[in-house]
Amino acid sequence: MASHKWPKVAASKGNGQKSKTIKLPHLTFRVRLNDRGLRVMLLTNGEGQRREPYLVSLRRSEWAAVENDTAAFLRLVKNKLRERIAKATEGDRPKLASRLRQIEEAAQ
Repeated sequence: MASHKWPKVAASKGNGQKSKTIKLPHLTFRVRLNDRGLRVMLLTNGEGQRREPYLVSLRRSEWAAVENDTAAFLRLVKNKLRERIAKATEGDRPKLASRLRQIEEAAQ
């Protein structure tokens, strides 16, 4: 995927939290600002409910480096998710690996 500006980045402020919703073909991410940095979630729809499972945390400097670069953002999220999978418990590993596959397939 070539580097370019996001197809759609919408700033939002839900539940008192500043966030950005990032829409790519077949994927939607939410990046929320918190006290320590930023949390990246993957928005999913399943069983009639919208879910936002947590993927990874980013430092503000990491976000600033990839905020306007689709390919760099996806690379960073995938690399951090791989690190998280390596440290995960046996019970969490399959769920996290499934999310990584979903991102990798949609990013092709």
